[in-house]
Amino acid sequence: MKKIKSIHIHTDLKFIGETELFEGRYFENKIIAIGKKQHYSGPYADDISYIKRNYFGLKRIIDICNRSDFVILYDLDKIKSVIANSISKDVKIAWRFFGYELYSKIKEELVSPESKAQLDEQKKPDIFHGLSPRNILSRLKPINLITDSSFEKAVSRTDFFLCLSRMEYNELLQSWPDLPECVEISIWDNIKHRHPSNLWNKKEPVLILGNNRSIYNNHPDIIKKMDKRPKTSEYKIIVPFSYGPSGDYALGIRSILSDKENYTLLEDFLPLSDYRNIIERAYALVINSYRQIGMDNIFMAIESGVKVYLNRKNIIYTWLNHEGIKVHSVESLMTDLDKGEIRLSPLEIESNIQALCDLKERYPKSQFQKIMFEKVRYQGSIVD
Repeated sequence: MKKIKSIHIHTDLKFIGETELFEGRYFENKIIAIGKKQHYSGPYADDISYIKRNYFGLKRIIDICNRSDFVILYDLDKIKSVIANSISKDVKIAWRFFGYELYSKIKEELVSPESKAQLDEQKKPDIFHGLSPRNILSRLKPINLITDSSFEKAVSRTDFFLCLSRMEYNELLQSWPDLPECVEISIWDNIKHRHPSNLWNKKEPVLILGNNRSIYNNHPDIIKKMDKRPKTSEYKIIVPFSYGPSGDYALGIRSILSDKENYTLLEDFLPLSDYRNIIERAYALVINSYRQIGMDNIFMAIESGVKVYLNRKNIIYTWLNHEGIKVHSVESLMTDLDKGEIRLSPLEIESNIQALCDLKERYPKSQFQKIMFEKVRYQGSIVD
């Protein structure tokens, strides 16, 4: 059986590990990171090809893609839209959906009034910021960015929309009915099997609020309500703040927390093992986002016996509960705080970990790979 030549294209090294989803008998994988070589010691560190973010780099990437069968774009920012719109129609393209690509277009609906009061966050960095159309063309032609950086054109060019939840995809279709065909991805990371009682015994009165600096976390709503609860002082509250926009919203959160002694901004980007240790000893993880965000944090928390609170507006809240994983609403957080019920029991930890394992077993990586192989092979022009 001929393997499918697959190119994985990243601009954020945090997601390199997802290549594991395609490891096996069906795919021959090549990983490209756009930009200068970085200090990175995570999965596949020795297998990454770093290609500069300029005209010649783009031409090289497009040439590599044209000699492949299948390209996976990890998010669909402007530079990946250029790639999608420039490679041969014979090459199948999958868009690994991260969320911001679409949710940023309805940002007003996803940001709470309390968060809006902190002023707008800085826009996502853009490689073309500050360049005139003439300069863009002179640097990058013959790639016509005026046309070929079109997000809408790139969406229509992609063949598959890779996401965790079809429930989320169906919700997105209500606003974007022309999305590519959905293929759900498996939970690719290994689930560590630890005894629930051991996890429970490691817990400390620590609460983790949010997953990064993004305004979508709606931090102020939770902070304001917790300030009114006397028992809040009994907890150490860690606010992950090591990545994400660093504009006015982030400055606003810093200001809000500047005089709160039991809050800690986690500003250093930690190795995964160190961050996992913080998660493991926490009672609860609270993410007050109206949209899908921080899925790695959520899965890590469930696996670590942490009580997860999500906003009911977030489709992931509905999806996880539908899959048998007990996730709590942020509306219940204050009542739980008053009652001292902000942590899971050993039995609840065991139940959630088992439900997560069941979810992974119902849709293993091998099944995802077979589905993806058949779609690329038989919808494309691949022959033995």
